[in-house]
Amino acid sequence: PLFSLSPVSRMRMCFGVFPSSVYCRFQAIPDPKTGQTYAWGPCTNDLNLPDSCTPANNPAICQQDGGTTYLVGKYTQADYETDVSKETTVITYTGGDDNRVGEITLTCSKDDPGTATFLQEEPQLTYNLAYTGKYGCLVGVSTGTGSPVTKPSGGGGSGGGSLSLGSILTIVFFSLLVVYFVVGVIIMRFARGAQGTEMIPNRDVWISVPGLIKDGALLIVSPCRGQGNYEKL
Repeated sequence: PLFSLSPVSRMRMCFGVFPSSVYCRFQAIPDPKTGQTYAWGPCTNDLNLPDSCTPANNPAICQQDGGTTYLVGKYTQADYETDVSKETTVITYTGGDDNRVGEITLTCSKDDPGTATFLQEEPQLTYNLAYTGKYGCLVGVSTGTGSPVTKPSGGGGSGGGSLSLGSILTIVFFSLLVVYFVVGVIIMRFARGAQGTEMIPNRDVWISVPGLIKDGALLIVSPCRGQGNYEKL
């Protein structure tokens, strides 16, 4: 199952995925084919780079080509998609120079500090990177709404998106209650010619409910207060 998490704040990304002890800045990620290098900062807008990658532009991924630096994507323009079954999270950053787009795939590898690598430019001006390590694991990943995305305990599952048994029973109960009253009112009105409050099905029973609730509450509370009257033998 996939979770589309957009937008997700930089601070939630930092404290949800990466520990606070990590400065959260990967620099000089090489592209062996072109000689270009990339920098990625999931938790900081300070990549220590010039040109359009200064903190004022909120850079998340930047590209260095010779003496020129290009903004690939902003951390304030990020879309997150998590695949619980594969334990991967894809982050897509937009807002780069000349419509550049940065995409990085986080993959879980427990007990591994992790490394960031450059994969390819595909399609043109879309730069694909990857991070594999323990900070890419799903347990504890923040969705940006305060709710964690957790790994399902069994195989597959609904990824936490399904209703609990109690919720299902509550929905069924109130649905049947509504049907009961609607059908009952129609029958009482058109089959028996009732009007006003007489159209309520089993009217006398519902009227007596508040009194029964009160009597039950008093029956429970009275012994605790010592209000019972007992005849001595």
